[in-house]
Amino acid sequence: ALNRGSSRLFVSWSAEGIPLNKIKNRDNGIEVRSSLTDRKGKSVGQKIERGTALISTITIKPLAKNLRNVTVIIPLPAGLEIENPRYSEGGEALPPFVRSEARDDRLLLYIDRLDKKLDWKFVLRAVTSGTFDVPQISSECMYDPAISSVSGGGRIEIR
Repeated sequence: ALNRGSSRLFVSWSAEGIPLNKIKNRDNGIEVRSSLTDRKGKSVGQKIERGTALISTITIKPLAKNLRNVTVIIPLPAGLEIENPRYSEGGEALPPFVRSEARDDRLLLYIDRLDKKLDWKFVLRAVTSGTFDVPQISSECMYDPAISSVSGGGRIEIR
């Protein structure tokens, strides 16, 4: 911005996105973890055949106290898509205190109260060949962002 007048000009700029470099894993009052397995529960590792259905398990655990208004953000690597649970096996019904929102590039969970460990599973399918970064997942209390967790990350290859 160019100020051509005599008054002060105040400018603000912000940007957001997924960092290029991995953030150090941390658990501050809450712990969030994810794992990928095949339908039989066997870990799939980093090399996956295109067309394979995968089970993603998200584990959220309070570390100190009962938590309220927890969000979990699960960004998906390119090459994987969330399967509609109405058309596939393996997805689980959510407890009444959890809501989910599936988007093209991520899954969001909203948890009203978290007083014990919660495991939730959903089905992904490997749809595009290539090597892809796996973004880290994160969780935080909406009204107390100091209570937060970041974990995971890596790479997968879909053949």
